[in-house]
Amino acid sequence: RDGGVPGIITPGVNGGLAAPGNHDEYLSQLTALLGNPAMRNGWITAARRTVQERFTLDRVFADFDRILGEIAPVSSP
Repeated sequence: RDGGVPGIITPGVNGGLAAPGNHDEYLSQLTALLGNPAMRNGWITAARRTVQERFTLDRVFADFDRILGEIAPVSSP
């Protein structure tokens, strides 16, 4: 639950989140996944769908172009 991760992961749908440094919370979620194949497969399927929908190469390239344009605008000769 830090940085941009909560904007990508929906807890219980396509992954799990733990507070930074909270090893017990992290291990609890991993243990639950190990004991529940249906949950694990659901997270895998949903995570793959999230990546395919939100992180296409076109989007990544467009984001890089936008960021580079913000930090190093192209100047005309």
